[in-house]
Amino acid sequence: MSDYTHSGSYQLSRRWTNSELTPSYKESEILEIIIEVTKTYLLFANMLFQIHGYDKEKDTVLDIFIEYKKETEPILEAIYE
Repeated sequence: MSDYTHSGSYQLSRRWTNSELTPSYKESEILEIIIEVTKTYLLFANMLFQIHGYDKEKDTVLDIFIEYKKETEPILEAIYE
């Protein structure tokens, strides 16, 4: 099994803080996943509208995605430094 899966050593070590079973994720890691998941949902919605022929909605979601990406890029760059 990969160390990054639910039962892997890396994941288990992230669930312990000192001697307590508490997640030990940094605020920046949580923010990063929220941003990336939001972008994924927007791209999925774009594809779904495209498949079903909702061109106006597809274009609207794509515009939202582009704007969201512009707004969150500096945040992600700061996290990755």
